[in-house]
Amino acid sequence: MKMKIAILFEGNPKKPGGFYQSLQSLLLLDEIKSNEFEFECICLEKETYTFLKDKIKAKLFEQNIKYKIFNFFLNSEFFYNITVRYNFKHPFTSFIEKNHYDLVIFLSPHILATYCGKTNFIFNIWDIDHKKNTPYPEHRINYNYKKRENLIQFALFHAFKIIVPDKKINRELKEIYKCDEKKLKIQSFIPFIPGLFEKNRNYDYEKIFARFNLKDKKFILYPATFWPHKNHQYLIDVARIFKNNQKKDFIFVLCGSDKGTLKKIKSEIKNFELNEYFRIFEFVDDRELISLYLNSSMVLMPTDGGPTNLPMFESFYFKKLLFYSDHLIDKDDELNDLFIGINIRNPEDFYEKLYNFDENKKKEMVKKAKDYYEQRCSNKVFKDNYLEVINQFISIKNW
Repeated sequence: MKMKIAILFEGNPKKPGGFYQSLQSLLLLDEIKSNEFEFECICLEKETYTFLKDKIKAKLFEQNIKYKIFNFFLNSEFFYNITVRYNFKHPFTSFIEKNHYDLVIFLSPHILATYCGKTNFIFNIWDIDHKKNTPYPEHRINYNYKKRENLIQFALFHAFKIIVPDKKINRELKEIYKCDEKKLKIQSFIPFIPGLFEKNRNYDYEKIFARFNLKDKKFILYPATFWPHKNHQYLIDVARIFKNNQKKDFIFVLCGSDKGTLKKIKSEIKNFELNEYFRIFEFVDDRELISLYLNSSMVLMPTDGGPTNLPMFESFYFKKLLFYSDHLIDKDDELNDLFIGINIRNPEDFYEKLYNFDENKKKEMVKKAKDYYEQRCSNKVFKDNYLEVINQFISIKNW
């Protein structure tokens, strides 16, 4: 009898933000074939189940009234602590038991991992920003800090394996949380955008790009959601330096949905009379983003959250010179050779490096970054790493 492995999928095709990124991971896992196990996708929304049911074996976890009431109370720290203390049975626990899953894979850090009951699970931890970036409101409101901290500590103690995207998170989990190294597995982010481009190379991206009215403009791209920790303010400060030095070589192109800071950014652009230096497109679809990458001069990412982010690897793939926050990556990490580090507290640092960077070194850097991408971010590497973890679980369970 085959082992039954569930993959929790929380995306919604009607809310495309990270949907296709998660879908890619789901479908790659489903490509792993074995006589010892089979996958089944757990969908959290009806639209998702309808979208996936003909592509992969899937089951809908009905978010009934009991589930909604339970989750409503979980938004209160007081009631959350009561559910933990008295071990109330969550509807998800009953669902897992009813379907006899042997293992659950969480492709993202989801609170439902705490309700797997006695069923083993594999968990993803992308960052511990809440531990380092507590001044940002997204880590404080609605007791988010404590929720994230509780979830991470629970996963580190209970998960069979923790998947992390880079060496720094791997190190931090060992040093800060005293996690056993044997529990950790490094798997770089596999961005969806390059895969889409590979399958649609003949698409007319120049026609799409024409919509942006950026022809003949050299632009610096920053594709990031407008969260406070994404630090779009840095670009305002750099643009002011451009203006003071009468530099008009580049403009900044920003794209990403608003999570609270867009109004402030637009206001500052207007107040400092920087309109000629900015184009803001908010949410763009995947093909539009590809067209922006293809036509950009470089990518600037002054984020205060990481260590790594999807645009880093997308930049590597599209051979775009990347300026990236220098404090996010460990000094001995080979990633440091693939981008130009910038001090995100000092906009002059970017300005100086932009105009004093050797062109030959730039070519060498983007080539090295593309080679890194091919070696670390391939579909094969992703599948091999997950298969290795699953086989470890099978061997222990059989033993």
